[in-house]
Amino acid sequence: MNTTSVIDVSGLVSSLSARGVEKQLRRLPGVSDVQVNYVGGGARVVHDATLTNVAALQAQVERCGYHCRGESVPDHLCEPHAKDAMAHDMGHVPFGSTSLLLLHASRSKSLPTQCSRT
Repeated sequence: MNTTSVIDVSGLVSSLSARGVEKQLRRLPGVSDVQVNYVGGGARVVHDATLTNVAALQAQVERCGYHCRGESVPDHLCEPHAKDAMAHDMGHVPFGSTSLLLLHASRSKSLPTQCSRT
């Protein structure tokens, strides 16, 4: 059963270091595709969950000499904080999205009124 895991990889300094991590992750059993982004500090790994798990991916990254905090989960998939949930229910942007608001405000004349969480 193929699954896609997105893991954190920090300490990458160039595309060459990213390629090295990709090569090592591909050596694990059940890994069919790997894409490492050194700028974003993450890796997307398609693997057979019955042969390789996130702990094995993390260990392989650490054997390469880089730090891996494990699987990255986007904010919109996490449980919202109580105040964020209330803001979401009211149709407002959560408090934690201040930087997104500032970026949006710098590009347009109006602020968003709806949260992008689903």
